[in-house]
Amino acid sequence: MTAISIPPLSYCHRRLANGLDVYALPDAETASVSVQVWYKVGSKHDPEGRSGFAHLFEHIMFKSTQNMPPEFFDRLTEDVGGFNNASTYDDFTNYYSVVPANCLEAVLWAEAERMGSLVVDQETFDAERSVVIEEFRQRIEASPYGRIYGLYGAQANYDEHPYGRPGIGAIEDLEAATLDDVRGFHCLHYRPDNAVLVVAGRFDNDALDSAIDTYFGPITPFSSDEAVAARASVRAEFAPEPFRPETRRFLTSAPNVPLPAVMISWPGLAATDSDLASLTVLDAILSKGESSRLYKSLVYEQQIASEAFTLFEPTIEPSVYAISAILADGETADAGERSVLAETSRLVKDGITANELIEAKNELITEKLEARETAFGRGFDLAEAVIRYGDPSAPDRLLEEIQAVTTGDVLRIANRIFVNPVSIIHYVDQSDDEAQPNDQIVTAQTIKANPPIRKIDDLPHYALKDEDTRQAPPAPRAPVSPSLPLPEAMTLANGMRIVRVPKPGAPLVSATLRMDGGEAGDPPSLIGLTDLTAQLTSKGAGSRDAIGFASAAEQLGASITPGADKDSSTLSLTTRLDNLTGAFSLFADAANEPRLEADELDRLQKQTVDELALALSEPSAIAARVLARALFGKSGYGQLSSPETISQISRNDVAARFSKVWQQPHQAILTIAGDISTQEIEALCTEHFANGASNNPSADLNPQMPLEHKAGARIVAVDLPGAGQAAVYAGMVTLPRTDPDFLPLLLATTVLGGGYSARLNMEIRVKRGLSYGAGASLAARRAAAPLVAGTQTRNDAAGEVISLIETAFAGLPLDDLPEEELEARKSVLVGSFGRQVETTAGLVDQLSSDAFFGLDGNSFASYPNEIAALTVEDVKRAANTYFALDNLVFVVAGDAASFMPSLKSLGKAIQSLKADEIDFARLEI
Repeated sequence: MTAISIPPLSYCHRRLANGLDVYALPDAETASVSVQVWYKVGSKHDPEGRSGFAHLFEHIMFKSTQNMPPEFFDRLTEDVGGFNNASTYDDFTNYYSVVPANCLEAVLWAEAERMGSLVVDQETFDAERSVVIEEFRQRIEASPYGRIYGLYGAQANYDEHPYGRPGIGAIEDLEAATLDDVRGFHCLHYRPDNAVLVVAGRFDNDALDSAIDTYFGPITPFSSDEAVAARASVRAEFAPEPFRPETRRFLTSAPNVPLPAVMISWPGLAATDSDLASLTVLDAILSKGESSRLYKSLVYEQQIASEAFTLFEPTIEPSVYAISAILADGETADAGERSVLAETSRLVKDGITANELIEAKNELITEKLEARETAFGRGFDLAEAVIRYGDPSAPDRLLEEIQAVTTGDVLRIANRIFVNPVSIIHYVDQSDDEAQPNDQIVTAQTIKANPPIRKIDDLPHYALKDEDTRQAPPAPRAPVSPSLPLPEAMTLANGMRIVRVPKPGAPLVSATLRMDGGEAGDPPSLIGLTDLTAQLTSKGAGSRDAIGFASAAEQLGASITPGADKDSSTLSLTTRLDNLTGAFSLFADAANEPRLEADELDRLQKQTVDELALALSEPSAIAARVLARALFGKSGYGQLSSPETISQISRNDVAARFSKVWQQPHQAILTIAGDISTQEIEALCTEHFANGASNNPSADLNPQMPLEHKAGARIVAVDLPGAGQAAVYAGMVTLPRTDPDFLPLLLATTVLGGGYSARLNMEIRVKRGLSYGAGASLAARRAAAPLVAGTQTRNDAAGEVISLIETAFAGLPLDDLPEEELEARKSVLVGSFGRQVETTAGLVDQLSSDAFFGLDGNSFASYPNEIAALTVEDVKRAANTYFALDNLVFVVAGDAASFMPSLKSLGKAIQSLKADEIDFARLEI
């Protein structure tokens, strides 16, 4: 394999007098800028008795400073069309924003505010602790596999090292924390000499340096003698986890676990280990793609698992390498364990093939190119390198080392990892005969590597200034207009439309073939047919069987992904520019000559049934499906697959659906973006897609569907006993994408629930702490589409959340809509659009959708202006027309014993269902 040259990260570095490391990565081609502050504090630094503390503090950092009131930071970024977020890892916590380039200075000012003058008061502390507890319930207790992947996996592998303390923490620890704990934590860790600032995107270097000096330069770390001593006690080196002398086994259980799971882990490496590149390649061989060893063996050949994957993260100190499988229906965790260990034993004994090595390297290279498509991605890559590896050049060096890895290197690292004693977790439903109390898993409190927070006198204490004395953020500079490429269209002789989008300099090429004919056209007895037909196109095509096809694509570093939505079927390609010819040939084979083999259909049906079982153990998935049926009845948009309808689909059914949908070039659109000329695209498309006429040009693939909507506000309650939270969804039927009112209604929906600062999230999460997040969305459909609002909350709060959602829907048509609020939500839509079209895949997806709906070719470039032109009157008119409470249907899915009293207090009609008794194909609502 010839080594691929990937441009290195180009950055400037300097260190301020207060110890802050600053990295700048300029990019004159973008109209946005990313600001990231990474602090060298993670969940491994949680004090004794305060598990989850670093994660809790991540939330508090978004509240108030002496010059920013609560939620100001979110509005500063989101309301100009940007976004922000943060994550807590074992080793660090990162905060990141992307905003239009002219807003850079305001974000730098705000990040300096958070670092230097955070307000930590009782009200803020209590509010965010409530939100974090709801996040715990959502991620851990309401998710069927939340416990094994969010708690037990870490706890089972460590006795002493704090990597064994799950970052999400424990509710009892969060409830025990005090205000002094929080202030002490900020003093010890949130300091310039413990942080890395990375700015990537469009900026002037001199102006950037001046702004950083102005806002960050004056911040002085709190350095009393007590603070220095306390800091030394928590920053000391952690003792490595003692070597595990023998295999450890755990049998664990939880409610609503539809399929058993197994996790097997071995002692792993540190990020700076000389064998990291070899392990990275080994991991790709095991887990990346459908020709990977785990997928090929456990999912494809043996069919004992619905999913098989690895858990691998380079960490500052040695961690673990884990393999996990969620078993297929009827299989056991014992069978999964045997199969996983058989694969690792085969690796240790026989090593790997040259083709596997090529596949892994190409997949890793393409993955890195995708990550670096945006200034944000490049900034993230650099910041992570500084924190994890202590070296900003590490990502480029690791890529070089990956390309130099040999089959012998992979065999060596396999022997280094897989010969060690293992930790094995079997995870089953609590009703399983083998289930037992979870007393074999250690609790977060038993790992005491970190001392309690020391008492520090005279801690800095900041309070929000009076409004008339606060410092305002710097005003935005002159806007920087994004450069949107103009699409070019052509039509082949057989009627297929081609849309080309030039993207000079891009190392990747993306393409999407979209066919007219979606899931709404499935026969009632064969619901799921369109999706299965699409999925089968990549399970063997042309001269290659399923594994051969996957291997050929992966050797080129390409991904070929089929899909289907309610209105259309798709096939998407992403590949490196240098491998376009070979990858496009495979892409065309999948579209034109899929084998559609009966054996592959049988495998796919079993996998789909298992995936359905997994989804329907989640409250949110159940609520979404039931709401679709409540809104659309058994018409196309309300059709729901079930194990019965999926299992009834035959190979003849698939072949007929493929002929009806995929072999109609006159109703197909191919969109392609990248650094490729019109002549090159014309040659590729003529070679691979110009032959063949439509089988049935007059076929009606998307007949008009009756809505069957039952008017009248009502509640459908679905009982999922033991669910840690209730999903509360609300929906109504609105309008098609092509309706002139679509954009006004989209903006109204965004006011209601589009973003952190939108009305639903402010009411449900921010003001009341009832949820980790709440929002609303409007689907783009060919026929009348659903508008859906939703959240997850603790079970007993479901009735309160319903009332809040109703009030929000009722308020928008009636209340004042301030111009400032409307402009902010416009920015959310335009900013989201801009970030999507920044990547080749996002650009293609947007243009493909526009073309499918028959929008004018200029709609792509005009979208920002169309949104900007909308008025308060436009939005209120749309809300008045469609936000009718008598058409608002609620679905609540959770533990009915806990949520039903709150629902009954609302005085509405309630239809009750039991989750384990629902036949979705026949469901009557």
